[in-house]
Amino acid sequence: NYGRGNCKFTVIMAIEAGDPDKPASERGSVEDPRIWYRISTDAGTSIENYIDFLNEDLFRYLAPDEPQRTLMHDNLSAHKHAEVVETIYNAGHTVICRPPYQPHEAPIEFAFDQFACEIRNRWASIRDEKDLVREMHNVLGSKAGMGGLDKQFQECGYKW
Repeated sequence: NYGRGNCKFTVIMAIEAGDPDKPASERGSVEDPRIWYRISTDAGTSIENYIDFLNEDLFRYLAPDEPQRTLMHDNLSAHKHAEVVETIYNAGHTVICRPPYQPHEAPIEFAFDQFACEIRNRWASIRDEKDLVREMHNVLGSKAGMGGLDKQFQECGYKW
């Protein structure tokens, strides 16, 4: 949750390391990995808004010829709910939960840290909620300050 003023924001994000078989100039390559995200004023991540994120912000943007994905998320109860798991399997993908208390084994944790650091670097220019949302979109859309996602996956033990 991120806030500036009276409003709190929830960010749901999915990242990939990038496909080493794609040319560097192509979106989805190691040099230009994809990030899917949703910024909302929802109070945390519910089962319903996580399923909506999966269907509307992630799965619909994966091409039909792309390989099956394995989604790894933390142990938030909304992530582990039977409806969420069923949604993932019905879309042709699989899911694993990160071991509890092992954030060093989850590349997404590093991506969220980089995101938070970049927002903190811009904090002096953020005066209100509108500025904060704009900067969150700017950071996530451009991946500013979020380099080396492929190395994060490798350092966590996930290899191509």
